[in-house]
Amino acid sequence: MSQPLTTHAIQFEEVTTLEGFRALEPEWNALLQRSAADTIYLTWEYLTTWWEVFGKTRELWILTARDEGGKLIGLAPLMVGPGNRMRQFLHELTFIGGHGDSTCECQDFIVEKGREEEVVRMFLGKIKNADHPKWNFLAFPITVADSLTMTLAGQSLEKWGALRLRDREAPFCAFTGSWEEYLQSRSSKFRSTVRNRIKKIQTQHRTELKIGGQDLALDEALLHVVKLSSSRWGDDMEAFHSLKFLEFHRRLIPRLAARGWVMLLVLMVDGAPAAGRYDYLYGGKVWGFQGGWDPAFARLSIGLVMNALTFQWAIQHHGITEYDFGADTSRYKSEWSNGSRLLKDIYMAHPQSLPARVMLFVHELQKKGRKLEADAVEDEPMEASTPLTLSSGIPQ
Repeated sequence: MSQPLTTHAIQFEEVTTLEGFRALEPEWNALLQRSAADTIYLTWEYLTTWWEVFGKTRELWILTARDEGGKLIGLAPLMVGPGNRMRQFLHELTFIGGHGDSTCECQDFIVEKGREEEVVRMFLGKIKNADHPKWNFLAFPITVADSLTMTLAGQSLEKWGALRLRDREAPFCAFTGSWEEYLQSRSSKFRSTVRNRIKKIQTQHRTELKIGGQDLALDEALLHVVKLSSSRWGDDMEAFHSLKFLEFHRRLIPRLAARGWVMLLVLMVDGAPAAGRYDYLYGGKVWGFQGGWDPAFARLSIGLVMNALTFQWAIQHHGITEYDFGADTSRYKSEWSNGSRLLKDIYMAHPQSLPARVMLFVHELQKKGRKLEADAVEDEPMEASTPLTLSSGIPQ
């Protein structure tokens, strides 16, 4: 841990070791709850677990801010290391969990409400003038667009160098009352479909919704979800695709479960696991993570039934006010959601780093090239007389 830097009665320190990270446990979540960035992905339990599993090739760089009385009022949970894909040769500055096999969403600085401007200003000053760890590319993916702290950070960075921004939509479902009240707010066709599918499966089959940590051991419930996710998505499955990913969640689940922050549900149909969900319960809402179902039960609309039972159970047992589907859209998210929020990916090459600026320039050229190519293909008429062969589209 470096020597503290004092500015205008605020004391700043750098935490660069796992021991120092762990020592922040008694204060971390308390500050998180006093901030506007209170999400499951910024809890001490989530981020320390992520670092234990994925942090070996990166440098820890947590900035802390304390007031004149020593109370923790700000945290910048940062790290520096190789980036993803074409950025792997750069020294990338990002939030802990910013990339790897399990990327955290809604990343942010954690600052006590009312102290954002002064603390973020000093954090950004430290980032810009960093001697160690050295960084030459900044990546803040999946941040909340209307976050005050990230808005202030973006304004400060924009004065220093050119930012690259990408907008992403995050659908959610807000609940103002009971499960039945939610259904009544949807279209008559949606209500009828959901009710009929639930009635059909419960009439024709023996069903039981089992809860991880109650009816099933946590490990057993996770194993069911992993298998069901693999069955549903096959080779396209992004979750649980590596041993590190699985190890991370095996460590994380009991830590979150001890705080009542895990929701593992498995729907048994005639004694067999047919569908499952692994989500997080935090701050009065569910943070959707991963689900799956056995294609053998597809005729029963098992995915739709699982979503309905998940919503219903969470409302009845935890009084949730929202189900957050996470970043990016899909058909099933659109069917269930009744709102969305904007997320932003923020990227910037260090103004003094030629390799980082060249990489960003090349990336922009490639992106424009792909767009032009897609537009050309879209505008090009299909020749009806041109037969399609097995080798069509394959470069020779």
